[in-house]
Amino acid sequence: MTSRIVAAALIGLTCVAGCDTVVLVDQNQDYIDAFNDHTDQIDRVADMDAATSFEVPTTGSLTYFGTAGLGMDTNAFTSSVADTSLIGDVRMTANFGTDDMSGRIDNFIGIVDGQPVDTYDGFLTVSNGDLRVLSASQFGASIDGVITGNGDVIGVDGSIIGNLRSAPFRDVSGLSAVTAGGTDFTLNGAAAPGIVSIVAER
Repeated sequence: MTSRIVAAALIGLTCVAGCDTVVLVDQNQDYIDAFNDHTDQIDRVADMDAATSFEVPTTGSLTYFGTAGLGMDTNAFTSSVADTSLIGDVRMTANFGTDDMSGRIDNFIGIVDGQPVDTYDGFLTVSNGDLRVLSASQFGASIDGVITGNGDVIGVDGSIIGNLRSAPFRDVSGLSAVTAGGTDFTLNGAAAPGIVSIVAER
């Protein structure tokens, strides 16, 4: 149902003078596809169990690929609906020998401040990560970066908290994370409530 609502909203977007309607429709579909990929991956990873101490390695490293959703209520004082919504690609690496987590989120597409769907440059960096924070599966890390496009600048500066997850017969096969409280989000220098959700699989 959510996907249908988003699709209907995007179909209703109109093009300003001089805009190529075909390009707009293509970008709308690209965003719908990215949104659906993200929600599908959320469901798959949510079906996995939190990894146990027996499943989390103590040597070597694993790389995970997935998607991230960034939502901001950039009209926070007049609307309860997040009117900035971006989907990006995720690459995360867990180094079990050093208990480190790092990664990058880029290749964003979506809506900023209610504008038509477009692609956005820049990236978010996940760094200074620690594995096994409060349990074998839990990790924490810093997240920061800048996303730009259409004259807009989105800033993120804070931290994430997440879990390594295991599917049957496939240990530490996925991960999920969200931004923690105290993470700062800005649009063109103005603060706004926001969230980044990350899901990835190997």
